Amino acid sequence: MYYRHYTFPIVQWGYGYNGDTIRFPISFPKKVFICLVTPNSGGQGVPHSEQLTNAGFYLLSGTQNHAYYFVLGN
Repeated sequence: MYYRHYTFPIVQWGYGYNGDTIRFPISFPKKVFICLVTPNSGGQGVPHSEQLTNAGFYLLSGTQNHAYYFVLGN
C-alpha cells in the first residue's frame, strides 16, 4: 500500500499598494500556511495582511508606497 506523506507547497510572491486587495494568480486548494509582508522602504506603520483567504488578502502598508508579499500554502 502506498501512502503519500508529503506534498509540494505552492509559493507565490509580488507587491501591492496600501489598501489593495491582492488576488493570487493560483488559488490555494487547501490552505495558506504563511503570508509575509515587508515594506519597500521606511515609513510609518507596520505592513501586514488582513482577511487572508485561499484566494487572496487585503494589504495594509501604512505610509509605505508599496509592500512586498511572500505566500506559502498547498
